[in-house]
Amino acid sequence: MNTKLVESLAQVIESLAPDEYALLEAKLKSRTIQKTMGVCGGQARIRNTRIPVWTVISF
Repeated sequence: MNTKLVESLAQVIESLAPDEYALLEAKLKSRTIQKTMGVCGGQARIRNTRIPVWTVISF
């Protein structure tokens, strides 16, 4: 796992305004979740990335 990427993503998410955070949350819940065998162990991930959903949820 790229810890620097995860840390920078966490900082960006933490700095979002409440309305921006709500928009991010809505986008994540809608059509941006994807599962593909062989990518991230088949776990749910952000579409077209290798960022597992559990990473975003943990922040």
